[in-house]
Amino acid sequence: MSNTMAPQPERPAFEEWAQARLAEINEPPEGQGWHLVFDPLAGPDLLAEAGRADSSAKFWPLYLNTYIEEALASGPHMVRLEPHSPLSGWALSKMRDMALGLLFLAETDKFEALYEHLQNFFECRLPGGRRAFFRYYDPRQFYGFTTYGDPDQGLLLLGPALKALGWEPGREITMELSQPRDRGFRCPPGGLGVGDAFSDHLFRECRIHTVIGGIINQVGEHYKARLAAKPLPEAYAMVQRLADQLAEYPLNNNNLALATFITIDKGQSFWRRPEVREALRNSGPGLDGFKKTLVELHQA
Repeated sequence: MSNTMAPQPERPAFEEWAQARLAEINEPPEGQGWHLVFDPLAGPDLLAEAGRADSSAKFWPLYLNTYIEEALASGPHMVRLEPHSPLSGWALSKMRDMALGLLFLAETDKFEALYEHLQNFFECRLPGGRRAFFRYYDPRQFYGFTTYGDPDQGLLLLGPALKALGWEPGREITMELSQPRDRGFRCPPGGLGVGDAFSDHLFRECRIHTVIGGIINQVGEHYKARLAAKPLPEAYAMVQRLADQLAEYPLNNNNLALATFITIDKGQSFWRRPEVREALRNSGPGLDGFKKTLVELHQA
């Protein structure tokens, strides 16, 4: 298998970004190297597919707090991207349409330090003391690291890495965190505490993806099929546009999903009808009142 990206329908922004990353991976700065941290559940059979792309690559599971082999294999994995390995082209090709993972640049003698840091970062403590898995390697979550008001919060993810790069497949944009040198921070065993402000920010930034994923994974076949048939950027743009249109109303994820059902059935122009706008303005108080109005509009 060659160290190139497979031919795909043209998307200039992504193609330019991916080709530049491939060139960097193939010719890294002296004493440095690139690594991929990816989610084997982002698509079907990805771990086996990655192994076929480069049979000499060694994949390191980041979730080791288990004796259950299936759980270990389904957690995120880290792999060193050797220059001119076909694995690099494979990974970049996948990043266009799925939330595969992130690229990390680090000094070559700090592989173990980076692996241990990212392994510890996978677990976190939420407000109230609850423990959770931290999907920092998911580009939809990583986007929130790059947009948070306190840049030092995002840079904690890097640890010994000099860069972390990704492609957000819904928004179709590039993302990057970087630091000029290893500042010496290492995530301790058990992970970091995630405060309310940062946690809320990540949830807000993932909101559209959460609604889309909920519809595709949990709802009836009609809506699942209609939404899944759209390219992710098109589905993302549709739901984001809807969220912007209805921003003045009580709109949690459930109500936004219900409004998405209406849009799938009746079209985006439905929301511009005078009688619909009047019904929205007269909806009952709070989330429940707005939900009742949405249900009535859907049934009309």
